[in-house]
Amino acid sequence: MKRTYYLSSFILLLVFGACQKLDRELETDLTLRQITTSYTNLQNLINGVYIELKEGFLEIGGDAMMASATDEAEHTTETNSIQLFNQGAWGAINNPADVWGANYRAIRKANFFIENAAPQKVNLDAFRSDPTTYQQRLDDINRWKYEARFLRAFFYFELVKRYGGVPLITTTLTEDNITTTQRNSLDDCFKFITDECDSVAAVLPVAYTTGELGRATKGAALSLKSRALLYAASDLFNTPSWAAGYTKPALISLSAGDRVARWAAAASAAKAVINLSGSGYSLATNYRTLFTTFNNAEIIFTRRNSSSNTFEIANFPIGFDRGKSGTTPTQDLVDAYEIKLSATVSVPFDWNNPAHAAAPLLPSSIL
Repeated sequence: MKRTYYLSSFILLLVFGACQKLDRELETDLTLRQITTSYTNLQNLINGVYIELKEGFLEIGGDAMMASATDEAEHTTETNSIQLFNQGAWGAINNPADVWGANYRAIRKANFFIENAAPQKVNLDAFRSDPTTYQQRLDDINRWKYEARFLRAFFYFELVKRYGGVPLITTTLTEDNITTTQRNSLDDCFKFITDECDSVAAVLPVAYTTGELGRATKGAALSLKSRALLYAASDLFNTPSWAAGYTKPALISLSAGDRVARWAAAASAAKAVINLSGSGYSLATNYRTLFTTFNNAEIIFTRRNSSSNTFEIANFPIGFDRGKSGTTPTQDLVDAYEIKLSATVSVPFDWNNPAHAAAPLLPSSIL
């Protein structure tokens, strides 16, 4: 009996002891205050907006280049969604290049940053003993807000050139006001983009140190303005007749205006980039490195990526390690390249020329 008594007590201890809550609740999310008072957290927040920039190479179906939707190339995989363009099978609900959701997600990130980033909120006490570093941190936070505004304008341009007039949202919306949001006119959208470019270009630096390459610059803002004005002057948005049957033509066609003045504005904006002092912009001297670096004199704005062989895997010929032979250039594109004979003379490539055939289209010989 005594043995049974001790055993029963042990069982009761296990039963009632198991009722104790042993799990500990760990809060892993940062509060808004933790974000806005930390220099590092704010830096991560603006970098999160940059992450939304598309990589630009393998945009469709995971491994297809946009060249395969044109007469420049053909994609080897017949089931890739890029083929919907070539087959005329794409539409509003079946668009392989749909960027609506992704760009509005990016715009929301930019709006959130602009609303909440403020130097006076950030705890920089650790740097007060070093006035130079302290001022640099303050300057960074102020500049980041202009970078976010540039990125927001960039994402809006990506939307406008595809969809025409879109909702101009400059605050972080809630569920209560999303349903009442309406599309703005095409005129309003282009004005917003170009006005933002003017504002941020007045503040952003012309260039950065190597460690900051990839961030928005004055030249990037001026270039975005130039491109937006080029679209605003083009036939795409200046032919009202093709939009006549549309319920709201102001969403897909600009209002009547001086077409010559629009072209002149686009040319003037482009000239401002060309004349930008200290930018270092110039034509590259090595054609091949245009595709292998994010840092040369011909690149104005680019997304930086870590080292990867994804592009090579997608496009190397079958027979190479894991090569998928994805984007295959047409012969017309190949023939468009010329052989450079001197600094000022080039000739079309010709297989019947023994010198050309011996070294076909080597990077060093391509114009």
